[in-house]
Amino acid sequence: MTRPLAIIGGNVVDVDRCSVRRADVIVREGLITEIRRTGTTPAGCAVIDASGAFIIPGLINAHIHIESSHLVPSRFGSLVASFGTTTAVCDPHEIVNVAGEAGLEFMLSDAKASPCDLLFMLPSCVPATTLETSGATLSAADTERLFDRHPELLGLAEMMDVPGVLSRDPETIGKIDAARRIGKRVDGHFPFGSREELRRYASAGITSDHESVSAEDALEKVACGMSVFIREGGSARNLRAVLRAVTDKNFRSFCFCTDDATVAHLLKAGGDMLPIVREAVSSGLDPVLAVAIATANPARHYALSDRGSVREGLKADLAIVRDLKGFELLGVIKDGRPIKVRTRLSAPPYVAKVMSSVQPSGVGRLRFPTPPKHAHKARVIQVLPTEITTPMVEVPVADLPHLARLAVVSRYGRRGGTAYGFAQSTGLVRGAVAQTIAHDSHNIIVIGADDEDMRIAVRRLKEIGGGVVVSLYGAIIGEFPMPYGGLMTDLAPRAAAQAEHALLRAIRRTGIDLPSPITTLAFLSLPVIPELKITDLGLVDVHRGRFVDLYE
Repeated sequence: MTRPLAIIGGNVVDVDRCSVRRADVIVREGLITEIRRTGTTPAGCAVIDASGAFIIPGLINAHIHIESSHLVPSRFGSLVASFGTTTAVCDPHEIVNVAGEAGLEFMLSDAKASPCDLLFMLPSCVPATTLETSGATLSAADTERLFDRHPELLGLAEMMDVPGVLSRDPETIGKIDAARRIGKRVDGHFPFGSREELRRYASAGITSDHESVSAEDALEKVACGMSVFIREGGSARNLRAVLRAVTDKNFRSFCFCTDDATVAHLLKAGGDMLPIVREAVSSGLDPVLAVAIATANPARHYALSDRGSVREGLKADLAIVRDLKGFELLGVIKDGRPIKVRTRLSAPPYVAKVMSSVQPSGVGRLRFPTPPKHAHKARVIQVLPTEITTPMVEVPVADLPHLARLAVVSRYGRRGGTAYGFAQSTGLVRGAVAQTIAHDSHNIIVIGADDEDMRIAVRRLKEIGGGVVVSLYGAIIGEFPMPYGGLMTDLAPRAAAQAEHALLRAIRRTGIDLPSPITTLAFLSLPVIPELKITDLGLVDVHRGRFVDLYE
């Protein structure tokens, strides 16, 4: 039996009534048992003096891909818990596309060592599309079976197959129905489309979306009954634009999420959720509403009735902050106990399929094709520094030598192939960067100025089991091994961030000047985000859902 805890003298932020009152919070056996007027502390309690500070619920990240942090779940959890996040809803879409059910089992197993609750959704799109080569396939029957096998799964993760939903594709609808039959949530992913298409998409039973980039877009989704997850991550940062949609009348329809953020970004920002709350308040949002959006709202969306508020009978997942402006963190309590950040963590479980996922073939044949004689121009991917959308631009063949070369190589042995393209506005002028982080099937994507450096970087990726490699003038000048699915490391967060910083310094030597080059490069191969993308099977016109020729 653990000793009761009394948090005394603080100001309790009531996210249910949207008010603040001075009170003591009494905790027994991991639960809030009493919220009382400040006065005599019950006998036998350990005491935390919160005088003048504010007691808020533990923060909840409504949607995160842990793999994008570059950390395995146990390390990710230890990082965000130290910054006030006590629950994160995770979509293991990346590792499951690489390693299938083995990837899911790995994430669930390693998450048990996390000091905060990492709750998982079941990926809905494995593979994400038929326009790339994936390492695994999950059918509607697999979805139903995995829900039975893992009742702890919260629901079906972001349904990216918008055309499949709109056309009532039996497999796509079968996955949605498998979740709905057992009362599970179905999260969405609707980056573009008409109002009528949005209405039809939502009416299929999809209850949220995190792809809004404007207030108008967000309000259309709220009107369809969806929860809007306002995303502020490593490369896609939509908070300021979407926040204009939030009012004191509709704020219950919003949550905050990071979606994708690297360990270096999280450490620099000071966590995942706390910086978002702070930024929302500095942008003019009422602080109590901001806290509610980061706590009670995601708890309500996912039917997590045991958390999300400072209320008697709920889990004692709490954060103590100095004020409701700067939100300086003074302490974190998880299940009634102050969190202690562990620097020594046990090794993640060994899963063979997760650890041997990088098996490219034909690397030696990686050679950029010369334009055909009849070609006058090429379709080129326009890179935007803080967005994951990539417009298509047409560039005269004569100007192509000034652009960065792109290639995507299948990592899955004999399956798939190699495709070539060009990218504009990356800054690259020399060398090459190759990585096994390439949404969503995570084939090898390489950007470079010449074929030889591109080949050298890809060969090294295979040798280290995945991650990111930088080659310059025929030599490796930087690398960050990520042997867990080619996506994650088991380094401690600060050591991983140091490795990422060293890698970024190497990347800068190629001339790349993007704010988040690893994340931005990873999204160049995602064929569900407009407009022009590249996969191992070719260039993809996302709006039309088909391959297009490089040269015209």
